[in-house]
Amino acid sequence: MNALRIHRPAALIAALAVFIAAAAHGASSPVWVAYPEEGRILCCLLRDGSMLGPSVVASGGAAECPPAIASRAGLPAVAWLDRDGGILFSAYDGRAWSAAELVSGFRGRHRGLPTLAIGAVA
Repeated sequence: MNALRIHRPAALIAALAVFIAAAAHGASSPVWVAYPEEGRILCCLLRDGSMLGPSVVASGGAAECPPAIASRAGLPAVAWLDRDGGILFSAYDGRAWSAAELVSGFRGRHRGLPTLAIGAVA
């Protein structure tokens, strides 16, 4: 992930309504935080009390609502509302974020925040 200037101080980010996802591989697993900022969705890795990153998940058009975040194999996936009420999704593969994919085309007033769960299918 490339370094990106954060406009909000780290202490304020912790106070925001952000969603944190931790991999289920023990206490040393990476923890990811995603949050909205100025129409973008940003995501960063928290490790050993330090915030690494952040990286840009969505470069514009995002609503100022908390995104949903989940982790699989230590890598994050994020769902968020766009300004028109649609829900978009992107996943990080360890090198880059996938292109945002519209997963709910409902437009207009949203009925709530997106949720996200990732699991294996047997």
